[in-house]
Amino acid sequence: MRFIFPKFIFSCILVFTVFLLSGCFSTLQTAKTSDGFSFTGGLYSYTIEKHSYPESHYEDHYLLILMPRYGWAATEKKFGLEGGIRLVSDLLDQEKSGKPFWIFLEEFKLQIPRNRYLDLAFGVDFWLILPGSVYILASKDLSKTFALYGSGELFGGLYSITLGENKTGFYPKLTLGSEINFYKNFSALIEIENWFNTGWDARENIRFAAGVKVIPAKREK
Repeated sequence: MRFIFPKFIFSCILVFTVFLLSGCFSTLQTAKTSDGFSFTGGLYSYTIEKHSYPESHYEDHYLLILMPRYGWAATEKKFGLEGGIRLVSDLLDQEKSGKPFWIFLEEFKLQIPRNRYLDLAFGVDFWLILPGSVYILASKDLSKTFALYGSGELFGGLYSITLGENKTGFYPKLTLGSEINFYKNFSALIEIENWFNTGWDARENIRFAAGVKVIPAKREK
């Protein structure tokens, strides 16, 4: 029993170290891959500054995130793989944005073989055929119900939705979140992310997301 606490501390240090080493509109996933089909839906919240006369003001906006995926879970002896699509829309925010837009991205995540300390995965997103972002994910199950996760990401700024103008290059961001498993096939996720974009102020760089993940129950053969 005397070795449990030091190992726990060591695992936590590893998790946060990974965060510091490292968007595509929220993370809403841990480093773990799962067998078969899964679906995650969520809401992404961000604030932008509107420059207007006589005074500038801040506006809150919300994006709808839909992520169907299919994968193979990692084990202690083999890698895990997960792929899917991410649909992003301001459908819930039309009064502020006018005509709604939809963005389609393809996602791929590779999890290294599992160990007792930390789940670790690497991922890449594409905007159709163009690179969207690359990221590293780390997560730790603290119990059967609760897990912490985080990611470091380089987001491809091919187009900045929040600024509404063409942008190039890559923007770094860090995400910290938690997953709560209510049932074996149903969990909730909540997270906060920090962008490192010098063109935004501190309020615009901090963003939030929340969602639910569902893994359909498999029928017994």
